Amino acid sequence: MIQHTRVLLIIATIFGLVSLSQAEPVKLAPVQTAPLPAKSAPLASPPTNGSLPMAVSSARLIPLKTAINFQLAQVSLPPLCVSVSNTCEAISQKYHATEKAMSGGRFKFQSERLSYFNSRIKMSCCSKGHSFSVADQQAAGCTGSDTVTICMEKLSRNCIREAAVEYKIRDEFLAFEPSVSELSTKAGQLSQEMKHLQAILP
Repeated sequence: MIQHTRVLLIIATIFGLVSLSQAEPVKLAPVQTAPLPAKSAPLASPPTNGSLPMAVSSARLIPLKTAINFQLAQVSLPPLCVSVSNTCEAISQKYHATEKAMSGGRFKFQSERLSYFNSRIKMSCCSKGHSFSVADQQAAGCTGSDTVTICMEKLSRNCIREAAVEYKIRDEFLAFEPSVSELSTKAGQLSQEMKHLQAILP
């Protein structure tokens, strides 16, 4: 009886192994793993050529530690920068205006005529060696009661007046004076701007 039982157990074991070999394999669910955290990019060090990467924020700009500029620092330009730039532009504009006034058609002066007039004054009207005739004295308005000093002053004045009429000095200056006045105004403005720039330069 015991031997019969052992035979049945062996037969059952064999059939069980065959059934297991023919059964479909059990599919296991994949194990869910958490993704690894991404590595943070290293902070860029300031370049040595003086430029700044655009990723650098104003909070990281440290004098003597990093390169700095106005844009990244988010600060306004100093008043001195604006003042110097504006003054330079004003000087340039006023210089060209002065140069234009000097080269304009109205700015013409007969320097030779003035030179001749001055020579006439030195050689005759106001020369110590020049003698005036009686007719010259009468034309100048000298009288018998005048002293020599007073008569000589009248002679010099009359001689200068006649020379000025001959060389048209008064007409020349009347025509030339407006241009000189305009030039003087522009030159004065240019001078003020130049002085201002010198004053604000550090």
